[in-house]
Amino acid sequence: MGDKVRLAVLSLSGCDGCEYDLVDEKVIEFLQRNGIEVVHWPVAGMHDEEGKFDVTIVQGSVVSNRDHEMLKSFRARSKILVAMGSCAVIGGIQSAVDKYEDPVRFAHETSKAVREVVSVDYYIRGCPPTIEEIVLVLKKILDGHYFKQGEKRFELIERNTFNIDSPIINLDGSKCIVCGRCIEVCRKIGVKALDYFKRGIDSAISTPYKEPFDKSCIMCGLCASYCPVGALTYRMDLENIITKIRNGTLSVVYIEPEALAALSEAENIDAGHIIAALKYFGFSKVVVYSPLYELKDGKNKIFAYSPAEYSLLKKLRPEIKVETLQPSIPLNGVYVTQCAAWKNVSFNVLTARELQLMLRRIDYEVLEALEADEIRIKKPEIHECIGLGQLNAALNMNAERIIFKLCPGGCLLGSGQPVSKRQKLSEIRDERAKILENFK
Repeated sequence: MGDKVRLAVLSLSGCDGCEYDLVDEKVIEFLQRNGIEVVHWPVAGMHDEEGKFDVTIVQGSVVSNRDHEMLKSFRARSKILVAMGSCAVIGGIQSAVDKYEDPVRFAHETSKAVREVVSVDYYIRGCPPTIEEIVLVLKKILDGHYFKQGEKRFELIERNTFNIDSPIINLDGSKCIVCGRCIEVCRKIGVKALDYFKRGIDSAISTPYKEPFDKSCIMCGLCASYCPVGALTYRMDLENIITKIRNGTLSVVYIEPEALAALSEAENIDAGHIIAALKYFGFSKVVVYSPLYELKDGKNKIFAYSPAEYSLLKKLRPEIKVETLQPSIPLNGVYVTQCAAWKNVSFNVLTARELQLMLRRIDYEVLEALEADEIRIKKPEIHECIGLGQLNAALNMNAERIIFKLCPGGCLLGSGQPVSKRQKLSEIRDERAKILENFK
């Protein structure tokens, strides 16, 4: 550019935060050192409504007729136009407004980014942008080094995605961030149904040989519970259950004490309010129920707490004779559980997480707390083992009547657990254990 560079700053609709960011020592010093003359900047008392400009910096989005007209005028009089800040680059938070309906005042139905009205040479992104980036872009322009920014700071690199579908668990590879939490928990319980494949930008999560989940997975659902971005999900039956309640097909709910304790901890409410909410939804009877209630007398060796434990033992310890606990749920009943593995059975099942979503549809805290209509909990003489390590130790001790659970932390931290406000799993488990004591 020539010896004297004429600079204009144009402010459109927005909070003006980007414009005030320009009033910075580094920016002012850069302008002075490089002989840049600011000829139009109303906030600084400089107005040039007719002249031409070497560089115009635009902040704010195009909303009003004034914005539209001013932008078109400055684009026609500028050699280089720079869109600065999120409003100018993508339309800003005002673009969330559905529709501006005053044609006298508003040029467009919604907020428009600068590039949607005129051509833009360079972008400075951020809300607000950093001073360093403002100076860097201006320096490159002054040096006469044309540089291609494109639509984004970095050109988009599309990663190959891999999806897995099953009756219970699904993997949407487009959402996966390859953090490895699912792999970690799958290995921890001994299944190893998930692992990395490929390297670098193509790295992804997969089952062995890209098999469907039901070929290598025990359907415990822990991977979905541990996934931080919702790439792994288990089947949600909430709307189906609500429909059956409304048409009278379902009228009784059997809720695990572990699920009740987990919901009480996660929502920070008394269990009585949860029972009242279940009645509000249309259940005529609420039963606090543990599958241990169905255990008969005898000296059977090992019981799997859910179908997931049964599948795991059949896969890793086929020599062991194992039976699955069988909840006795009537045809008009729904079973609320901490374990997503029960979704692969014939009776109606809701996880505690699904019930949490259901609870949040109403203001349940104003309901009068109620007691359960019935409690079916039995604590037989039984040796509880969590994980394969404890199970192997119990077998070596020739322990009688073993109940096997696989979820780290036990069923209180099952795959269908509700989302807690606490961060540490140990704190969640301990608080839920305290609440669970009320049902023993």
